[in-house]
Amino acid sequence: MDGENPTASPDGEWIVSMTSNPDHPGLWKIRRDGSNAVRLWEGSGFVPQVSPDGRYAAFASAGEERNVVDVGSGELVPFRILVPQPPGGMAGGLGRPRWFRGGRVIAFTGTDVDRVGVFAQDFAPGRDTSSTRRRLGGSDSDSDSEWDTESFDVSPDGRVLILSRSRRGGTVMLVENVPFVNGRALRP
Repeated sequence: MDGENPTASPDGEWIVSMTSNPDHPGLWKIRRDGSNAVRLWEGSGFVPQVSPDGRYAAFASAGEERNVVDVGSGELVPFRILVPQPPGGMAGGLGRPRWFRGGRVIAFTGTDVDRVGVFAQDFAPGRDTSSTRRRLGGSDSDSDSEWDTESFDVSPDGRVLILSRSRRGGTVMLVENVPFVNGRALRP
Protein backbone atom coordinates (compact mmCIF):
# COMPACT_ATOMS: atom_id res chain seq x y z
CA MET A 1 0.00 0.00 0.00
CA ASP A 2 3.11 2.25 0.13
CA GLY A 3 2.17 3.40 3.64
CA GLU A 4 3.94 6.42 5.11
CA ASN A 5 4.00 7.25 8.82
CA PRO A 6 1.99 4.21 9.92
CA THR A 7 0.11 4.26 13.21
CA ALA A 8 -1.63 1.31 14.86
CA SER A 9 -5.06 1.08 16.41
CA PRO A 10 -4.92 0.50 20.19
CA ASP A 11 -6.00 -3.14 19.79
CA GLY A 12 -3.26 -3.70 17.18
CA GLU A 13 -5.72 -5.03 14.59
CA TRP A 14 -5.49 -2.12 12.13
CA ILE A 15 -2.63 -0.09 10.70
CA VAL A 16 -3.56 3.40 9.49
CA SER A 17 -1.19 5.21 7.13
CA MET A 18 -1.05 7.83 4.44
CA THR A 19 0.23 7.19 0.92
CA SER A 20 1.23 9.67 -1.77
CA ASN A 21 1.21 6.98 -4.45
CA PRO A 22 -0.51 8.70 -7.42
CA ASP A 23 -2.52 5.54 -8.19
CA HIS A 24 -4.25 5.56 -4.79
CA PRO A 25 -3.38 8.62 -2.66
CA GLY A 26 -4.93 9.14 0.73
CA LEU A 27 -5.44 7.75 4.20
CA TRP A 28 -5.81 3.97 4.41
CA LYS A 29 -6.46 1.36 7.03
CA ILE A 30 -5.30 -2.22 6.57
CA ARG A 31 -5.38 -5.26 8.84
CA ARG A 32 -2.06 -6.13 10.44
CA ASP A 33 -1.87 -9.27 8.29
CA GLY A 34 -2.07 -7.10 5.13
CA SER A 35 -5.71 -7.88 4.27
CA ASN A 36 -8.82 -5.70 3.95
CA ALA A 37 -7.25 -2.44 2.77
CA VAL A 38 -9.82 0.37 2.92
CA ARG A 39 -9.29 3.97 1.84
CA LEU A 40 -10.66 6.27 4.55
CA TRP A 41 -9.91 9.57 2.83
CA GLU A 42 -8.68 10.45 -0.67
CA GLY A 43 -6.17 13.23 -1.12
CA SER A 44 -2.71 14.46 -0.22
CA GLY A 45 -1.89 14.31 3.47
CA PHE A 46 0.64 13.18 6.01
CA VAL A 47 1.38 12.07 9.58
CA PRO A 48 -1.84 10.34 10.69
CA GLN A 49 -2.36 9.48 14.35
CA VAL A 50 -5.05 7.12 15.68
CA SER A 51 -6.96 8.26 18.77
CA PRO A 52 -6.48 6.35 22.06
CA ASP A 53 -9.88 4.65 21.66
CA GLY A 54 -9.16 3.74 18.02
CA ARG A 55 -12.30 5.48 16.77
CA TYR A 56 -10.66 8.44 15.01
CA ALA A 57 -7.55 9.33 13.04
CA ALA A 58 -6.25 12.90 12.96
CA PHE A 59 -3.98 13.90 10.08
CA ALA A 60 -2.42 16.88 8.33
CA SER A 61 -3.47 17.73 4.80
CA ALA A 62 -2.74 20.45 2.28
CA GLY A 63 -4.00 23.88 3.25
CA GLU A 64 -4.55 25.36 6.68
CA GLU A 65 -7.06 22.91 8.17
CA ARG A 66 -6.31 19.65 9.96
CA ASN A 67 -8.73 16.80 9.59
CA VAL A 68 -10.15 14.01 11.70
CA VAL A 69 -11.77 10.95 10.12
CA ASP A 70 -13.94 8.25 11.71
CA VAL A 71 -11.86 5.08 11.24
CA GLY A 72 -14.96 2.84 11.15
CA SER A 73 -17.02 4.73 8.57
CA GLY A 74 -14.36 6.75 6.72
CA GLU A 75 -16.45 9.90 7.19
CA LEU A 76 -14.72 13.20 7.94
CA VAL A 77 -15.64 14.35 11.43
CA PRO A 78 -17.17 17.84 11.71
CA PHE A 79 -14.17 19.33 13.53
CA ARG A 80 -11.29 21.54 12.48
CA ILE A 81 -7.98 22.88 13.64
CA LEU A 82 -6.65 25.87 11.72
CA VAL A 83 -2.87 25.87 11.17
CA PRO A 84 -1.89 29.08 9.37
CA GLN A 85 1.33 29.03 7.36
CA PRO A 86 4.18 31.02 8.92
CA PRO A 87 5.45 34.10 7.06
CA GLY A 88 8.03 33.08 4.50
CA GLY A 89 6.69 29.63 3.72
CA MET A 90 6.03 26.17 5.02
CA ALA A 91 7.74 24.75 8.09
CA GLY A 92 8.49 21.02 8.05
CA GLY A 93 5.89 18.89 9.82
CA LEU A 94 3.45 21.77 10.35
CA GLY A 95 0.15 20.38 11.63
CA ARG A 96 1.53 17.04 12.88
CA PRO A 97 -1.16 15.77 15.32
CA ARG A 98 -0.80 13.81 18.57
CA TRP A 99 -3.69 12.70 20.78
CA PHE A 100 -3.59 13.15 24.52
CA ARG A 101 -4.62 10.14 26.59
CA GLY A 102 -8.40 10.06 26.80
CA GLY A 103 -8.81 11.42 23.25
CA ARG A 104 -10.35 14.75 24.29
CA VAL A 105 -7.35 16.90 23.28
CA ILE A 106 -5.24 16.99 20.11
CA ALA A 107 -1.76 18.50 20.22
CA PHE A 108 -0.25 19.72 16.95
CA THR A 109 2.59 21.76 15.50
CA GLY A 110 1.30 25.20 14.62
CA THR A 111 2.20 28.86 14.40
CA ASP A 112 1.88 31.81 16.73
CA VAL A 113 2.83 35.04 14.99
CA ASP A 114 5.97 33.81 13.15
CA ARG A 115 7.07 31.01 15.48
CA VAL A 116 6.39 27.32 15.03
CA GLY A 117 5.63 25.49 18.25
CA VAL A 118 3.33 22.90 19.80
CA PHE A 119 -0.27 23.77 20.58
CA ALA A 120 -3.27 21.86 21.90
CA GLN A 121 -6.99 22.13 21.19
CA ASP A 122 -9.92 20.34 22.76
CA PHE A 123 -11.51 17.68 20.53
CA ALA A 124 -15.32 17.71 20.44
CA PRO A 125 -16.90 16.59 17.13
CA GLY A 126 -19.45 19.09 15.85
CA ARG A 127 -18.28 21.91 18.15
CA ASP A 128 -16.01 24.86 17.44
CA THR A 129 -13.26 24.46 20.02
CA SER A 130 -10.85 27.00 18.52
CA SER A 131 -11.11 29.14 21.68
CA THR A 132 -9.47 26.28 23.63
CA ARG A 133 -6.28 26.49 21.54
CA ARG A 134 -3.27 26.90 23.81
CA ARG A 135 0.50 26.93 23.42
CA LEU A 136 2.33 23.99 25.02
CA GLY A 137 5.92 24.80 24.06
CA GLY A 138 8.45 25.03 21.29
CA SER A 139 10.34 28.05 19.96
CA ASP A 140 9.17 30.73 22.35
CA SER A 141 12.18 32.83 23.30
CA ASP A 142 14.42 35.23 21.41
CA SER A 143 17.33 32.81 21.80
CA ASP A 144 15.35 30.19 19.85
CA SER A 145 14.44 32.51 16.97
CA GLU A 146 16.37 30.50 14.36
CA TRP A 147 14.80 27.15 15.38
CA ASP A 148 11.35 25.74 14.56
CA THR A 149 9.63 22.77 16.14
CA GLU A 150 9.54 20.04 13.50
CA SER A 151 8.14 17.05 15.35
CA PHE A 152 7.10 16.18 18.89
CA ASP A 153 5.44 13.69 21.15
CA VAL A 154 3.60 13.85 24.44
CA SER A 155 4.30 11.40 27.26
CA PRO A 156 1.44 8.99 28.10
CA ASP A 157 0.64 10.91 31.31
CA GLY A 158 0.59 14.24 29.41
CA ARG A 159 3.24 15.81 31.64
CA VAL A 160 6.26 15.78 29.29
CA LEU A 161 6.57 17.34 25.85
CA ILE A 162 9.40 15.98 23.68
CA LEU A 163 10.56 18.25 20.83
CA SER A 164 12.56 17.80 17.65
CA ARG A 165 13.63 21.10 16.16
CA SER A 166 15.19 22.24 12.89
CA ARG A 167 17.19 25.34 12.06
CA ARG A 168 15.49 27.90 9.84
CA GLY A 169 16.97 28.75 6.46
CA GLY A 170 18.00 25.31 5.35
CA THR A 171 21.16 24.27 3.62
CA VAL A 172 22.18 24.27 -0.02
CA MET A 173 24.44 21.46 -1.21
CA LEU A 174 26.04 20.60 -4.53
CA VAL A 175 26.08 16.90 -5.34
CA GLU A 176 27.82 15.52 -8.41
CA ASN A 177 27.88 12.10 -10.11
CA VAL A 178 24.68 10.82 -8.54
CA PRO A 179 23.50 7.48 -10.02
CA PHE A 180 20.32 7.71 -12.14
CA VAL A 181 20.44 11.51 -12.41
CA ASN A 182 20.42 12.71 -16.03
CA GLY A 183 19.88 9.13 -17.18
CA ARG A 184 23.27 7.87 -16.06
CA ALA A 185 23.04 4.57 -14.22
CA LEU A 186 25.49 3.38 -11.61
CA ARG A 187 28.28 1.44 -13.27
CA PRO A 188 30.14 -1.47 -11.61
